[in-house]
Amino acid sequence: MSGLVLLVGSAASAQTPEETALARTLFHEGVELAEAENWSEAADRFRRAHALRPSAIIAFNLSLADVEIGRLVEASEMLEWVVRQEDTDEAMRADAGARLEILRPRLARLTVRVEGSEGVQVTLDERELPHAALGVAMPVDPGLHRLQLSRASEVVLEEERSVVEGEAAEWSVTAPPPPPDPAELARAEEERRRAEEEQVRREAEAREEAARILAAEQERERRTRRRRRAVGVTVAIVVAGGILGAALGVRASRQTNGVPDASLGTVDWR
Repeated sequence: MSGLVLLVGSAASAQTPEETALARTLFHEGVELAEAENWSEAADRFRRAHALRPSAIIAFNLSLADVEIGRLVEASEMLEWVVRQEDTDEAMRADAGARLEILRPRLARLTVRVEGSEGVQVTLDERELPHAALGVAMPVDPGLHRLQLSRASEVVLEEERSVVEGEAAEWSVTAPPPPPDPAELARAEEERRRAEEEQVRREAEAREEAARILAAEQERERRTRRRRRAVGVTVAIVVAGGILGAALGVRASRQTNGVPDASLGTVDWR
């Protein structure tokens, strides 16, 4: 592996002899794995050794392995760290700075925007993104990325997309609305039930009022028919009485004047 730095001196010294021995073992394993081009395992060993005892030599080697497996963001951070350390060998500092200048343009930039992010946990590649990171162009490794939105530990949205080296991409998503609060659901259901009961009551009252109006109309019609029948009978009686009275008057007049009453079938010669 070109540029690989071997551990020398006290670079892997730690707070305890046990940590020193473990860091040294991890470092040597990393070197052997890197020489065998097993970059993923080599990066793992260098990363664990660096966690035990941060060292410019370990960080430099970790950056080299990271580049090989596409972890460009971590590689750039390790090189930045090497350059900033006061005790870094000047030759290594210069080498790290040169590699950093080449590596920076290869980083992809991803801006994540989430509409309706209140109460939503945003996770990019299984790492939680603070809300302060939303809407900001973040350096990311080229390749496939997974974005998840969770609410109350439940994933409500999941998407994947790929970015290429040097790309500046935006990823905009909309969080689904939260489910209604159970108490709100109960209140809404109670209001719906009351509204239905009120509707039933009003419809019943309307039917009763319609029945009352119909009954009143029918009663008025019956009374009108009875009055009409009564008037008809009265008129008939009056007419009949008039006819009878006239007939009796004629008969009386004939009897007075000596005119035979044909209705009696005899002639009175008085």
